[in-house]
Amino acid sequence: MQWQGNGLYVRMYTNRLNRIFLNDTTLRDGEQGPGICFDEQSKIRIVDLLQDIGVHEIEVGIAATLHREKKFVEHLKCSSSSSKFGIWCRANIADIEKALTYGFGKIHISIPVSDFQLSHMGKSRVWVIDSLRQCVNTVKEKVGFVSVGAQDATRADRGFLRDVIELLNSMGVNRLRFSDTVGISTPSAIGELSRYIVQHFNNEVEFHGHNDLGMATANCVSAAENGVTQLSTTINGIGERAGNAPLEQVSAAMQFGLGLDCGIELKKVETLCQTVADAISRTIPVDAPVVGKNVFTHESGIHCHGQLKNSLMYQPFFAEEIGRKSELKVGKHSGSAMVCALLEKHGQGVTRSAAKKILAEAHNSALQINTENLLQLAAKATN
Repeated sequence: MQWQGNGLYVRMYTNRLNRIFLNDTTLRDGEQGPGICFDEQSKIRIVDLLQDIGVHEIEVGIAATLHREKKFVEHLKCSSSSSKFGIWCRANIADIEKALTYGFGKIHISIPVSDFQLSHMGKSRVWVIDSLRQCVNTVKEKVGFVSVGAQDATRADRGFLRDVIELLNSMGVNRLRFSDTVGISTPSAIGELSRYIVQHFNNEVEFHGHNDLGMATANCVSAAENGVTQLSTTINGIGERAGNAPLEQVSAAMQFGLGLDCGIELKKVETLCQTVADAISRTIPVDAPVVGKNVFTHESGIHCHGQLKNSLMYQPFFAEEIGRKSELKVGKHSGSAMVCALLEKHGQGVTRSAAKKILAEAHNSALQINTENLLQLAAKATN
């Protein structure tokens, strides 16, 4: 760990580019969550905000269904950033041909690589190899950038995964995305698998994690620590089942936890998260990491006392870094230091001893501990 001037200890390690690129899939994988459906105007707003905050790449939809949203597609085609847009395909020529009609800069081909999924689909390893050869060659003829997704890679046989990697290397695939499709993996396992793939694949490596065991962000951190340079995210972590790695958490973890630049303007992230929540009629939990209403709010006497001395005493980073402000809230667990600061702010400065008496009176009289009641007691005490 190394001390940084902003009051943070940042873990130091080797990363090929010393930065991380985010590929946001809110409009593809995020929308696959139960009950989630964005209207076209919301999609336009979201894709514009994603570009505005600096997201490197945006997966805008599924090739087989995107044509239904004509206004959204037209907006994407008119964007000066169309080279940033990727479209998701199954490993079949019909999807590939549809994807090519949109004219986006990147095409992603997803295919299962675990025997578990293949057996339940009635497919074989030979089918995987043959499908990839056909699909990648078709894309390579028309588009300069092709990404292949190794679906369920965390449950795949390592020998077969190596065969897939060697094939992709031989075909000049630009990126390999390996997926923890059912969110079953742990940070240590993702770290080991990341090192293996980075060692054997010639080009960019991306990690796509689901949050079924609550470890999607931690798994992204582990992937980044072990050489992966692209991470897949969704806003607010929306997606299938328990969702995906949240953009807001991953970008903050990269900057404040690892000291890695991912090009995100964190001060704009809260607006983006609220826009998505509003679009699908959801609320952001008050204790949601990074963007929750209460994550920079302190009530405990010990915490408030510490925060009055140094705002990093009980916070991982300055609230201002993401466009927020720390707040000290008076309540049941407040102490005398907080009461002194509160009353002084309202022009009723008192000594620490007097503040203790005011708190005691509030507790003894079963008064709710809030600003209004404390001001009334302070006024009474000084009369």
